[in-house]
Amino acid sequence: MKRKSTNLKSNMAIKRVIVDGVQVGAYAEEENVLRTVQRNLRTAQRIIIENV
Repeated sequence: MKRKSTNLKSNMAIKRVIVDGVQVGAYAEEENVLRTVQRNLRTAQRIIIENV
């Protein structure tokens, strides 16, 4: 069952963050994307950010 956020505006771009093949988050706020990347930067082999 997917959770659906009710506080996002339809025009907000969602970014999915994938670390070593595992999705670790999906964010509308750029600061949250950057924080997640920074947390995983030292240990990750691969970090992917996708537009959803």
